[in-house]
Amino acid sequence: MPHAVSYAIANSVMKQEDSDNIIALAGGGFRSMSRIAKSSPNMWEDIFRQNRENLLESIEAFSQELEMCRQMIEDRDWKALHQWMLEANALHDILD
Repeated sequence: MPHAVSYAIANSVMKQEDSDNIIALAGGGFRSMSRIAKSSPNMWEDIFRQNRENLLESIEAFSQELEMCRQMIEDRDWKALHQWMLEANALHDILD
């Protein structure tokens, strides 16, 4: 899943931004998120093929979360957005 997200981030920026503007976006967070997109397409195509069903489920779940984020921003529901971010923070309680 992180590879699919990274490839999508890289492609969306390449399609939206002039190459001169991309340099301005290349701060730490953007660089970290897009770094994985440098991975071998040959290898990751095979991995995506082998994990097709799980990856499709993960992409659907991710899409729903991203849509929720978009809707909260559109609605200016900053309190709900803040809570949504707090809930995401809990991941590192599990990982650490």
